[in-house]
Amino acid sequence: MTNESAKTNVGRPEEARPMPVQALLEQAAKRAPQQSYLDFLGRIYTYGEINAQADRVAAALQAMGLDKGDRVGLFLPNCPQYVIFYYAVLKAGGTVVNFSPLYSTPELIHQVEDSQTDFMVCLDLAALYDTINAVLEASRLKALIVCSFADALPVAARWAFRVAKRQLVARVKPCERRIPARRLLRHTGSYERRPVDPTEDLALLQYTGGTTGVPKGRCSPTPTSAWRRSRRSAPGRAGLRG
Repeated sequence: MTNESAKTNVGRPEEARPMPVQALLEQAAKRAPQQSYLDFLGRIYTYGEINAQADRVAAALQAMGLDKGDRVGLFLPNCPQYVIFYYAVLKAGGTVVNFSPLYSTPELIHQVEDSQTDFMVCLDLAALYDTINAVLEASRLKALIVCSFADALPVAARWAFRVAKRQLVARVKPCERRIPARRLLRHTGSYERRPVDPTEDLALLQYTGGTTGVPKGRCSPTPTSAWRRSRRSAPGRAGLRG
């Protein structure tokens, strides 16, 4: 095979067909469901596991009334729940809004109102929950979806954390506005695949650090072709495109 024909068969990244970013996860889960996706403190999550959990959460979000374009906030550190809910929101047709756990209550309230966020995903760690619970009471938020930090750990570490570190966990009484994430993860229905235009529909709203004033939301559409171009031309900047 000549070099010229090889180039033709491989194709050029800039000519790739735009597709929703969640399709990458679905393709990987179909191709290698048992392949390790991430390792969180010793617990291994596979592509198939993450995709299946995202499917269940997507269905649950739609059952809760999430429509296309509705905003779901992720007030989460680096943890498996972030990955699951990120893809779940996109599968359900929503838009992800990232909220830094380092922001103060007034900053979070401003961003919730500015972004028109309806639901917020958080952890049950008191250091984070107490802050975002105050935002729930003082903003347009409809509900918190509260994830258990211990649930993300390996089995042995999970029980050790619940015994030795229980003082770090907030006491959350489930109710209409404080919904356990376990309820969404156990949802048995399927989600409706809503039409997505990967070049126009908003996937992610990311706020700036606010070093020059009030933090501003930056919009990111969903095409993977843009991610490929960015990766090829400027390593380290791929994350700007969903």
